Amino acid sequence: MAQDVVPNVWLSGKLLNLQNNCEVEDMSDIGRLSLANQQNFFLPDSAGNFSIAMYVDKPGYFRIGRNIVYLSPGDSIEMVIDHFYPEKAVFSGDAAAENMYLRQTTYPKSGSYCVVDSVMSKSYSETIVNIVAHGKMRQAILDKTVGLPEAFVRLETARIQADIINSFFSLSWYFPAENGLSADAAKEFQLFYIDKVDSLIAPYAKGFVSADFLLLVVYQRIGSIIAKHNKGAEDDALRHIKSWMAASNMYAELTSPKRERNPDAIAASMDAIAVPEYRDALVSLKKILASYGVGDPAADFVAEDFMGSSVKLTNLNGKIILIDVWASWCGPCIEAFPQIEKLKEFFKTDSSVIVLSLSIDDNKEKWRKAASKYGITELSWIADRAILEPYRVAAIPRIILIDTGFKIHSFTGLQPEDFNGMKMAIMEIKQTTMGN
Repeated sequence: MAQDVVPNVWLSGKLLNLQNNCEVEDMSDIGRLSLANQQNFFLPDSAGNFSIAMYVDKPGYFRIGRNIVYLSPGDSIEMVIDHFYPEKAVFSGDAAAENMYLRQTTYPKSGSYCVVDSVMSKSYSETIVNIVAHGKMRQAILDKTVGLPEAFVRLETARIQADIINSFFSLSWYFPAENGLSADAAKEFQLFYIDKVDSLIAPYAKGFVSADFLLLVVYQRIGSIIAKHNKGAEDDALRHIKSWMAASNMYAELTSPKRERNPDAIAASMDAIAVPEYRDALVSLKKILASYGVGDPAADFVAEDFMGSSVKLTNLNGKIILIDVWASWCGPCIEAFPQIEKLKEFFKTDSSVIVLSLSIDDNKEKWRKAASKYGITELSWIADRAILEPYRVAAIPRIILIDTGFKIHSFTGLQPEDFNGMKMAIMEIKQTTMGN
């Protein structure tokens, strides 16, 4: 939000089981093509109390913890949100009816109704019936909820339809996983299911085309499915959806930690983005990413070490610093721990090298439990994700490498599972800056 934009939404209340900075995350199509807005972060006090004033340009969906909330310009809302139990949230003030309804919204992830305990069955055919039944149940609740704006009802009706499509699509891997099928049995099910999934999805996807529905994360997720089942309908709405898909892929490429970032490499492709708002968002993103990078002074930040003491990155100035950014909920991060520990062991007698584990967990107890479980309590810090903003930590795991002059050597490209790659990068710094 620009400094001269006047806040038009006011949120206050209490957050339970959230101890670090929290973000009011914009879940719209434009929001998901943009880096986190630092003015949408807030820090609850020790009792969980918070308040934030922010700017919202139009009605849409945001996420606070694990709750989806609906905000419109002018809203003033009080809330009590439990990070572990989104269904227990309480809202009052403006948009109370909308947000009380949204408490039962499936947490945004690929799978939708597949993650609902009552839906998954050991029987494939019964699971299909349960998915449809769950959608009908959600529709009945929506129809009975009073005080909802017409535009909101239209969006939530679309969410139910999109959730059913996403559930059918995701069943290919959820059904074997939830039922503990062996690798051979899972492959057999997937071969069986691949012949059925299109016929299951078709009645729900055909004609289900609207650019308005891109406000919904689940509709964003099924864009390729909608395009596949509406090939003959080359109207403006479908072109809009395809433009979102192209823009989303470009955003992923620009922010990917999988390689050294090179925004110029895809600049020409931006001209192919048909929707001006999407193209403008990517151009803005490209400029931001290019404004800070290799060779720039490392941004300092304050964190907390495993003993509970406050620490600063500048405390390590003069060292080669490799930072492994992780979180307890990040599977790929945890899978890479053995290679990070191998790196620590390799350099343990080298006082010029620091291998730091930096958690961005929003719950310190989860961080402590995971760090203890995996034996990474030494040189293990936790920091608010918001204060890492200069490093553009859009995805984890992320390796940040800082040289002895406290300048960025790399903050994308290196992979935590690549021991040799990390070792060689450190050795390169030693050879070029330390004469070793």
